[in-house]
Amino acid sequence: MIGTGLVVRSGVEGGGIEKVSKALIPVLVILIILLNLRAVSLPGAGGAGLSFLFKPDFPNSPVGAFWQRWASLSFLLVWAWV
Repeated sequence: MIGTGLVVRSGVEGGGIEKVSKALIPVLVILIILLNLRAVSLPGAGGAGLSFLFKPDFPNSPVGAFWQRWASLSFLLVWAWV
């Protein structure tokens, strides 16, 4: 909370938010890459895990789940236009 207050108090363009975001966005990208590499290197992730992720089993997936996702997305898009 104190750090956030200091960043906001020092300004948007010159001092605070811009400098902090320029430093933290690359850190975030590096963390995402490291976490992905760690997830792929875990036991069982090479064959079965990546296959489960990138080759969905549509015949065995529930039809209701598809319609629920579709309804949620359509309601979200309707509110985005309002």
